[in-house]
Amino acid sequence: MAINTSTIFVTTTLRGILSFDLTVQTAKSNMHSGFSGPYPNPYFIMNQLLARVVNFETQELLPEFECEIPQFRVEQTHDAARKFPETDSGFLLDGVSTTAMKHQGAADAAEKLHMNLKEWWKPALAVIGIEGLPTDLATAGNVVYKQLKYRLSVRTAPN
Repeated sequence: MAINTSTIFVTTTLRGILSFDLTVQTAKSNMHSGFSGPYPNPYFIMNQLLARVVNFETQELLPEFECEIPQFRVEQTHDAARKFPETDSGFLLDGVSTTAMKHQGAADAAEKLHMNLKEWWKPALAVIGIEGLPTDLATAGNVVYKQLKYRLSVRTAPN
C-alpha cells in the first residue's frame, strides 16, 4: 500500500530472509489424549523452542539476531516518520494495536519511528505453516500427534 502518489520512494535498506522447517517428533504413532499426561507433547515442545529465540509478548527476537543501526539510518527513518506520521494499521481489527503502539505509548511521529525501525531494521520471526495438525476442526479429535513440522520465516537485520 503506497503512502501517497506524489512522493517517489526509494528502498535504501532491505532485510534478508531465511525460511526453514523445524520438526519435533516425540512418538512412533499418535496417541489418545487420555494417555498423554506423562508423555511429551510436540506442540508444547515446539512452543518452548520458539520461546528461546522470540519474546512472545513483544515479538522481538534475541539481541544476537540484531545489528547496530547506523545513526544516519536512524535519522533518515526519523525524517520519514515525521513526514508520514500516520500509522498503517488499517488492516487490524478494532481494539488491536501493533506491538509498537502498545509498548511505546508515544506521540504519532515517535510511534512511527519505532515501528519503522522495527519493520526495517529489527529481525522478525513468523510461523508460516504447520504440518501435523488437522486443517479442518471437524476432523480434530482427542489426539496428541506424534510429530509437528513448522515452516518458519526469519527476516534478518540488513547488516
